[in-house]
Amino acid sequence: MTLEALYYISQIVAVAAVLASLIFVGIQIRQNTEQAKAAAAQSVYENYASLYMWASEDLDRARIGIKGFKDIDSLSDEENAIFMGTWMAQFSYVQSAFYLWQDGSLKEEIWRTMETTLTTLLTTPGGKAFWQRRRSTFTDAFVAHIEANVLNRPLPEGMRPWITPEKVRPETEKEPGE
Repeated sequence: MTLEALYYISQIVAVAAVLASLIFVGIQIRQNTEQAKAAAAQSVYENYASLYMWASEDLDRARIGIKGFKDIDSLSDEENAIFMGTWMAQFSYVQSAFYLWQDGSLKEEIWRTMETTLTTLLTTPGGKAFWQRRRSTFTDAFVAHIEANVLNRPLPEGMRPWITPEKVRPETEKEPGE
């Protein structure tokens, strides 16, 4: 075997090694991307779960939420601080998830469930008032998406808003003098 033949064989081996390395790197990048998407979804769910647990594990916070969603103007200053702080945190989590969804790190189906959850909040009188009062604290892209795709859409069949509208009693059930 000549020196020239050995040179060509070594070049072929080197090219094969480079191709194998590129394939390996491609596989690693794909695995890392999938892991990043899984971590993003987990983070979104943990943020939601933490907020739901915090808001529901105390009866006073639950009452403030119900009262605020019915009529945000009925809240005292202290209740307003709790209500607004809670839902600013929630919408901050959602805005973060929005950008994860936009860059492909959060799956479409996960984002759509978040939109549905937001719809249950934003269909209430207090949810609408919250959004009008705080929408300017979020990015233009997020606000535009919420207003185009969430704010005025009807709830999916079978879903209820976070509060039940006050029931109107028929005339026959009204108290004397009402």
